[in-house]
Amino acid sequence: MCNGCMQTQIDITELIPKQGQLQMCNKCIRYLQPPNTWISAQLESRELLTVCLKRIKGLNKEVNKYFLINFYMNQFDI
Repeated sequence: MCNGCMQTQIDITELIPKQGQLQMCNKCIRYLQPPNTWISAQLESRELLTVCLKRIKGLNKEVNKYFLINFYMNQFDI
């Protein structure tokens, strides 16, 4: 199966939550990075993106699983 066909058949985002919550201090504009660390970050910054990506449960596991499936299928031309 080629990459184009595989992309139409498999949705790698189906098990990844589409929304989440992030706690922010309104006084100092810092964001909670659990369990108890507050970091300063501007909107649309690399630091804030890192905090947000760490909050998404299952992101690494699902993306890695589909990456391996795709790699295996391309490697052995299945």
